Amino acid sequence: MKLRKTKNFVDLEIDYVIKLGGSLISDIDLAKNLAQSLSEVAKEFRLVIFPGGGPIDNYIESVDKQFTLNKITHHQACARAQNQTGLLFANFNLDVFETTDNFAGVKEILDRGKIPVLLPSTLIFLLDPFEKSWSISSDSMGAYFSSLLEANKFIILTDVDGIYDSDPKKSSTAKLIPKVSVNSLSSETSVDETLSEFLYNAQMNCWVLNGYKNKNLIDFLRGKESIHSEINYE
Repeated sequence: MKLRKTKNFVDLEIDYVIKLGGSLISDIDLAKNLAQSLSEVAKEFRLVIFPGGGPIDNYIESVDKQFTLNKITHHQACARAQNQTGLLFANFNLDVFETTDNFAGVKEILDRGKIPVLLPSTLIFLLDPFEKSWSISSDSMGAYFSSLLEANKFIILTDVDGIYDSDPKKSSTAKLIPKVSVNSLSSETSVDETLSEFLYNAQMNCWVLNGYKNKNLIDFLRGKESIHSEINYE
């Protein structure tokens, strides 16, 4: 359903909303390489970056395990952690990346040929669409905002090549699954447990790629052969 195609609605014509896995900023050199790769295609595609929580979110989780946080405290802290990831990533190339906390800013930045990095906490608090739970992460949040922006494709960038039949960080025999239905997603995958149900209800697909394999990512964006997993809602 493309409501923005309706007469008198604004179509942002977004090619990709890219959820940036927070783990991808753990290695600064590799994160800089990713930023540079995305910068190279800023003029070819209308991209929006949606940041994950990253190391800051991990610290919040470690505190919660030692001293149980109030659910509102944890929710607000994690949303602001996503902002911090976005701010840090944008700083790798401020000539191309620009942060914003609203959709008007997304449109304005795109129209100038740059890549908006959406700092989501303000919209998360304003719209209040998510339960305050560890069960939902920035994967599903990114999918939700991608659906609101009506992007052509939603991508999750992580530190593995896609969806596997077992944890590739624990098993040397783990096999990549190039295409998988939401009904077949295992609880051990690299995406959160809420994502499959959201994709099914929203009738949207999702693609999972390794954010550290820059050429492969650019090939995917350009519609060329690439290593990835497609999560299909059907």
